[in-house]
Amino acid sequence: MTSADRIYELCIPRSGPLTLAWVRIIIALQALWILLSRDPAGISALPDVVWQDVLPEWKLRFALSPGIPQIEFALWLFAIFSLLCVLIGYKTRIFGLLAALVLYHLAPLMALMNVTTPWGKGLTIALLSLVILSCSPCEDRLSIAGRGESRPHQAYGWAVMLIRLLFAQIYLFSVAARLSRVGFDWAKLETVRNHILVFRLAEPSLDTAFNAFLVAHPMLCSVLAIGTLCFELFFILAVFVPILRLPLAASGVLFHTGLWLTLGFSFPNLPHFALFIDLNGEQRRSKDD
Repeated sequence: MTSADRIYELCIPRSGPLTLAWVRIIIALQALWILLSRDPAGISALPDVVWQDVLPEWKLRFALSPGIPQIEFALWLFAIFSLLCVLIGYKTRIFGLLAALVLYHLAPLMALMNVTTPWGKGLTIALLSLVILSCSPCEDRLSIAGRGESRPHQAYGWAVMLIRLLFAQIYLFSVAARLSRVGFDWAKLETVRNHILVFRLAEPSLDTAFNAFLVAHPMLCSVLAIGTLCFELFFILAVFVPILRLPLAASGVLFHTGLWLTLGFSFPNLPHFALFIDLNGEQRRSKDD
């Protein structure tokens, strides 16, 4: 093994064709789920008053065409068709790029109907991942065009690692922003408790027995705050440390389930935790290594 190969081994975790194909399927299914639950044509047809705060440069940047819902409907159908091609592994190099371009146009339309921050709108990870998939041999397995080729593990590992890294950075940037603004005071005993109290007042559906139990036990709220901080700090390790992938991914599912139950926060990227499942397992080093 050359020095370049050793550096590659340290930076790029090993993977295989089944794992990369699984990543392709998860990315396509999640993007399809988001698209099928949206109505870009209806958003385009909204009155001008909804569009008045959209700057002209943003309209130009994302090729937005307010007042012409027929265009958005046609692009929505084309995006669905392209994602279906990616899902079944048909000409992914072409349709992966085309789907990414159309999603780049359609994704900002959701911001008009959502007053929350842009984090977690649902299509950012899919858009970037489709570009990566279009440059990778993700059709080698689990596809109608698969030829069952056997390539070196390096051919699959870089794409799997990059897509996992894109998703993991959501938490890394989130905790970095929180610590830079508030510091470790965020993990104080009152933090989660105060959040729950405020959200219970703002949203009656969150006035549940579960939230009442948490509010009555401040120490448990403190444990949740510290657990959230630790999860967001260390989730990036799931990209590079195989033994931590499934435990951290399962923790992520529990984490967002807890956010949904306590604060009502939905997370459209929840299916992406399945990206950390290794269908090939860790590829063993051959004797030639």
